[in-house]
Amino acid sequence: MERSKIYSILGKFTKNELTEFRKFLISPYFNKSRNVKNLFDLLQPHHPDFTSRVLDKDILHSKIFPKSKFSSRSIDNLNTKLRKLCELFISINSFKSSTPDMDLMLLNQYRKRKMDSLLANKLNSLTGAYNPDMHYSTEQYHYFYYLNFLKTDLNFSKIHFEKEEKILGDLSTDYVLFREYSYRHKIRLLVRLAIIQFVTGQSRELSPEFIKLLNEILDSRDIKEHSEKQIYSKVAQNLLNHTRFDYFKLKKELLKTQNIISNEDFDLILTLLVLYFFYPIDETDQNLVRERFEHVRLMIERKVWNVVDGNMKEKNFSFAVNAAIKAGELDWAENFIKYYSIYVIKEQRNDAINYNMALLYFTKAGTEKFNREEFYNKAFDYLSHFRIRDYTNKLQVYLLRTMLFFDTQQYSGVYSECLAFEQYLLHNKEYINSQVAGSYIVYNKYLKYLTNYIIDEDLLKIQKLIEKLIKEKPFINKVWLMERVSNNIRKVKT
Repeated sequence: MERSKIYSILGKFTKNELTEFRKFLISPYFNKSRNVKNLFDLLQPHHPDFTSRVLDKDILHSKIFPKSKFSSRSIDNLNTKLRKLCELFISINSFKSSTPDMDLMLLNQYRKRKMDSLLANKLNSLTGAYNPDMHYSTEQYHYFYYLNFLKTDLNFSKIHFEKEEKILGDLSTDYVLFREYSYRHKIRLLVRLAIIQFVTGQSRELSPEFIKLLNEILDSRDIKEHSEKQIYSKVAQNLLNHTRFDYFKLKKELLKTQNIISNEDFDLILTLLVLYFFYPIDETDQNLVRERFEHVRLMIERKVWNVVDGNMKEKNFSFAVNAAIKAGELDWAENFIKYYSIYVIKEQRNDAINYNMALLYFTKAGTEKFNREEFYNKAFDYLSHFRIRDYTNKLQVYLLRTMLFFDTQQYSGVYSECLAFEQYLLHNKEYINSQVAGSYIVYNKYLKYLTNYIIDEDLLKIQKLIEKLIKEKPFINKVWLMERVSNNIRKVKT
């Protein structure tokens, strides 16, 4: 266990960090154990995977303690010490690179040591840098907030009756700034909560606490109007009305404020807006399909989805590829898979590549300029290597498998997939968003109808099916299904 921890940490170090860490280990101020340094020297050549046989405990022990009898505990203890030094190194480096953290540490030491004059001078210098007309990140607002907390605390400690009026004035100023920081922080929390609400499909079941927060932000009149407040208010209004938000209206408002609000705010709202496309859209509307792709491309360029250690979730990676393919951007999709798959979380990377390459080859097989049989086979092959079995991925794989079976005229395979999917939904409906599940159910129903009618060569029922589909609300893969119905009407007629 301890070995896996140290390997996980060191595996994320860059070559430059490994060099700096060795200097750190040599310093007697941080490390007084030569054996810990020796252990690191044995590990470093095997960065980043640490899979070599020479790293087995008995071999490491023989090199570090050549005159001692093998003891697993000795190596475990060295691993523990090395891990703790790694964590200290990471913390110190992070601290050194953060001027606000260093400022706050110094201020707290001034405060603890009762060095009030130095504390007051430093606080006045730092708080004077705040500009109410600028837009800061959440971390920067926390920083200014805490600076004013220290300033207020210092003001309280200096209260004298003859200076009462000035102190009250300082405290009033501090109070206004407190509310300013608090407001801007809450407004960001609102958007994060909204994203969770949409992702989990709970946008129609807002809690009383959530509604109270929304109303508090909407009704806040003692805070001056900010660009953040204006656009976040529109987001909140959509939530309070229990309706799916107007994507184009909010996107227009967002673009107006792009050069005014902070990058953090802009990216947060981009994330919220893209959720509009996580639900079925009318894919016959080419403007909407193109807009989805352009929105996704913007998020990729801004690295909005690289949220976990700089990596991307498989779900978002697949969404980007699908958006590109639906917009006819096959070259972009192929390059994206090739160059961006390295950013997918390691545990999900192979599935991301296999599923999306299957989707890409399936799409290429549907165009005349490619070898259909060869590409259909490649799609089946990639899909057979898909391993993860979470609910969202199950739905994606089901969809692609039905399309592959249908387009290769393996109608018994289509019907088997449809029946298996019905059973899957029946046993897992509590884990799948009801709106998403409902969309797949409609697709499943019409696909079964079409398959049966083709087998029976019933032209009349196929013609009636296209009429029903036209009247049906948007659901997953509706455009593809309508194209297949139309194609089969032509085939039966000829």
